[in-house]
Amino acid sequence: MRNVNTEDVDFIYRLFSDEKVCEFLYDEELFISKNDAIEFVEWNKDPEEKEHNRWILVKKGENQEQIGTCGLIIGTE
Repeated sequence: MRNVNTEDVDFIYRLFSDEKVCEFLYDEELFISKNDAIEFVEWNKDPEEKEHNRWILVKKGENQEQIGTCGLIIGTE
């Protein structure tokens, strides 16, 4: 697991432009352009400064293949 970075734009776009994936997400709408993924990555970069984080899940091993994401939002209520 690692923080989202600019190298993840293509993966994020493929993931969140898939209707089957987005069917189960309550916090993301279907991405219709790569710019949506760029904005997503920018929003989730540098989580130490924010009260939310999105991580990239990667396979263990040398190539660290991206397999998904998970997130955390710190609520005030």
